[in-house]
Amino acid sequence: MYLLNLVGVLFFVIYSANGSAKSSEKCIENRAAFDVGSGVTRVVVAAVDKCSGKIIKELMHETIQVSYKDELEISKNNTLPAKVIDQGIKALKELSQKAKPFHPNAYVGVATSVFRQASNGPAAIKKVAKESNVALKVINQDEEAYMGFYGALAATGLKSEQVVVWDIGGGSMQFIGKKNVKDPFLVYKGQLASNGFKNTIITKLQNRKLHGTISSPNPMKPKVAKAAQKIAEKEAKNVDSKLRGLVSSSKREVLGIGGVHYYSIRGQTGKKTVYDLPMVQRAIKKRSLMTDKELGGKYAPTDVSNLILVAGFMKKLGIKKVRAIKVNMAHGLLINELYW
Repeated sequence: MYLLNLVGVLFFVIYSANGSAKSSEKCIENRAAFDVGSGVTRVVVAAVDKCSGKIIKELMHETIQVSYKDELEISKNNTLPAKVIDQGIKALKELSQKAKPFHPNAYVGVATSVFRQASNGPAAIKKVAKESNVALKVINQDEEAYMGFYGALAATGLKSEQVVVWDIGGGSMQFIGKKNVKDPFLVYKGQLASNGFKNTIITKLQNRKLHGTISSPNPMKPKVAKAAQKIAEKEAKNVDSKLRGLVSSSKREVLGIGGVHYYSIRGQTGKKTVYDLPMVQRAIKKRSLMTDKELGGKYAPTDVSNLILVAGFMKKLGIKKVRAIKVNMAHGLLINELYW
């Protein structure tokens, strides 16, 4: 927590001080920011005003699935296998080539939870960075929360005391907010997230072993879906009471960032920007008995379990509504001068 608040202060000083600076052509540059997550690797290329800490225009936003988390969970020695590391390198090279026409000044990326968890995580990310020619840094969960928070503020124009940011990744989950602008951050750092929750349903509730041909819990019986939501609700109890008060406040807007909120949940609940618990529950009822083929899309294995995970947290924390915004770790990275 101390590290988060210290880094937060540094970022806030830069963010605020630069915000008052006069923009000029010298302040504008194109940047390519990479988010190497536990389930997907993405790039956001944007024109950034480094003097004001603002994204002027998003030029490109692409994602490639790389199942680091799934491969780690079926590993017998807690290591990322060579095949998935090679897939990660290939994904970064492909995304870098697509970014090249925009002439970025630099290619910078962050890697998250799976590289902290794997015993060969440091060696793996070093290899990925070297062979893809993208400067990568493994960040801790405090930094994940913080980067997502300021990315969301930059995208919405809202103030820190108006929001709580909820980020669900493949291997970790964060809630972050603060009561007043001068107060320290309140942060929930959870390990139950999209890929891990999906795998928990398969192994704990369906009593199946994960391997190459078993990586999806779909279709899901009603009793399994109900039991899975109870697991999510139990985990939600670990959210600090002060943060829980912010999350459930009618004066706060809960901003859902990352692909789980924007693509998976929003896509399954009618593609509306704002969704509530009844909408999520209706989607669970409609889609839980569907196969991956019927659900459609390459992320079908986690779609229904994502709905259940979100429903459990919304119910237990008293979250009335979530606004899904197209923001991820890369957006926060783009405006964080500490990395450029």
